[in-house]
Amino acid sequence: MVYDCTKIITGYKTSYFPGTNVPIGTTAVYTQGKVGLQYPFFKNFSEVFGLWQPAGSSAGVGNTAGFLWFQARPGLTNFDTWTHEFEHALYDKIMLYQRGARVQLETLTEGNVQQYANWSENNLIQDVGPYYFNTSFYLNKEGNATQNLTPERINTKEKLENYYKGQQNALDLLDYIEGKAFIKLTPEQQAKIATRMNISAGWSSWGGITAQQATAMKLTSLEALYDNRIVLRPNNAWGASVRGLSVINGLGSNDYGFESVWVNRWFIGHLDGGYADAFSTKRNFFEMLGYAGVEGYVTYGSKASANDLDAIKKITKMVTGTEMDWKQYKMSRYETVEQSINNNKYIYVEYIIYIF
Repeated sequence: MVYDCTKIITGYKTSYFPGTNVPIGTTAVYTQGKVGLQYPFFKNFSEVFGLWQPAGSSAGVGNTAGFLWFQARPGLTNFDTWTHEFEHALYDKIMLYQRGARVQLETLTEGNVQQYANWSENNLIQDVGPYYFNTSFYLNKEGNATQNLTPERINTKEKLENYYKGQQNALDLLDYIEGKAFIKLTPEQQAKIATRMNISAGWSSWGGITAQQATAMKLTSLEALYDNRIVLRPNNAWGASVRGLSVINGLGSNDYGFESVWVNRWFIGHLDGGYADAFSTKRNFFEMLGYAGVEGYVTYGSKASANDLDAIKKITKMVTGTEMDWKQYKMSRYETVEQSINNNKYIYVEYIIYIF
């Protein structure tokens, strides 16, 4: 059961200079719209008790009885708004197996389930590498799409897990090769491209480093990159959102936007006693899906885990039989990459590192 609640223009009002009949200007007069009033529930309950939701930007709510409502002001009743708000209504029933959300709810909308209509035409302004489930569009290989090209590719549990396992394996390989290339650079060269991540409760920030800092950090191993929270975040990978494409130097834990596949993961954003920024959380959802399947996705974001540290311990034990923290998990992924390289005679890694 759904209704749309908006403000509509029903007339105009002229304002005058006080005490005169000299007009200042004309403003619109709005009336609360009640689309769906003909339904008995709305007519005999919502209308009688004045329980129509107030007009605002947009919102979506669901409850255990299966009742949903959606509202949006004029101009927001488009495809991305509908998918965004219905995810707010359905996140627990569908995405988290009714285990409740541990993380903030905006991490399940934009950069997760929300669909953008302009993406169906491959109209991304630049190659920003959006990370999301494509459940609606048929995308072209020649476009800037970085997710599944068709909804059918992920329309069963088996195909979903297969797709994101393959994607995560590829990203782990790229992290490894980029990291091996980076640690061969001089501190001056490293400082020109490195980004350092800082995390506190409810907020993360990103900034550059100096050559002096790079020297002191001794960024000569993959472990050193993790310990010093070093990543590469290209200018085209700062994420698009309702704010448009812009450089974001800091982000809260319940914010819009999506993380980009072009941001590498030498360090994984997390907060042991809680959860990190929205970008890190959104990306962790997908990484855990690739690593441990749907159960990994649900365990990470739901109340099946108490915090980020508890989540990775449970998920790694699920996969390997051994609990790991986030650093141990990342180092184990590098070991898996090295094993895959050793077993694949068609990959000349040293040459790829040289190219990077």
